[in-house]
Amino acid sequence: MPLATFFQWRIKPGQHAAFQAAWTDITLYLRTQGSCGSALFAGPDDTFCAVARWPDRQTRETAFAADGDLPATAVMHAAIAETVQRFDMDEVANFWTVAER
Repeated sequence: MPLATFFQWRIKPGQHAAFQAAWTDITLYLRTQGSCGSALFAGPDDTFCAVARWPDRQTRETAFAADGDLPATAVMHAAIAETVQRFDMDEVANFWTVAER
């Protein structure tokens, strides 16, 4: 069953660019491991939120187990002041479209 993982982080002052660059590197790597992609959103008070889509839980678990070896993972974790929340939800409907850039 398709799955989405939602994240919200509070980022250390001055670390927003480093966090975003590391998140991008990790997201592009996870796409090679079966991820259906992710989107990152900047919020108020030094927060970022992301939603990552997966074909199923097993693919996500296998991919997350491998991303710890990436240099970007250490950079991303060093930029995080707090993980506000992380949770998974099963997809029950999907009407997303690809945005033109």
